[in-house]
Amino acid sequence: MPELREVLLTQFGAHLLAAKRHVEIADLFSSPLARSGGLTASMHFALGLAFMELKRFEDAAQQMRHCLAKRSLRVLSPVNKDIRKAGPHYCLALCLDRLNHPAEAEKAFRAALAEEPELRPLRLDFVRFLSGQGQPVEALKSLHQLVSEKADEPAVWLLGGEIALRQRGLFEFAADWTGEAVKFLPGERRPARDVGRLRNSLRRRRRSIARGAGAGRQPGISPVVSRPLGRRRR
Repeated sequence: MPELREVLLTQFGAHLLAAKRHVEIADLFSSPLARSGGLTASMHFALGLAFMELKRFEDAAQQMRHCLAKRSLRVLSPVNKDIRKAGPHYCLALCLDRLNHPAEAEKAFRAALAEEPELRPLRLDFVRFLSGQGQPVEALKSLHQLVSEKADEPAVWLLGGEIALRQRGLFEFAADWTGEAVKFLPGERRPARDVGRLRNSLRRRRRSIARGAGAGRQPGISPVVSRPLGRRRR
């Protein structure tokens, strides 16, 4: 019975994925039983996630492509709702980035963002990707938008500080950004500790500049983070 086979495989795969039994997922969907009737988009997605956890990024990327190709097809079993959202493109982008295919990774990131433009983990990973591809200004513009929408998220502030500190030409922006982080994250120990680390880095950079390194701002980034953010929290 094709329907029973498909339902049981889908449910068992979901159970294994929830239990983080990734090797068993790979074995399940590579079995003759699974292959005999072909995999659904939901199965490809589960198998791709398992391959990602196993660091088999080439295999994972292939499964995400299969998922995208099949996700609009009718099936006999329950559909994983995530396949109709940004998930497959998002996972494909992460895999392609790890495989050092930046042009394809950027295309997949942008496709994922087109499907779920407000998904903050996706937006943060795209920022990390842009920074890793030597586009710090674009990365910081995206972070600026994120803090404009939600200013009390430590990970966003800390990532912006780290990106700016790695760029000699963004020293003053790093100083402004770090100062704003302290204002928007009052009373939180870990962010305060990390901000303190960023401040120490700034002091070392200032001493380096005093010895003749020079600094400036890069065009395209607002120098004072607080201006577009509205009123600060009290």
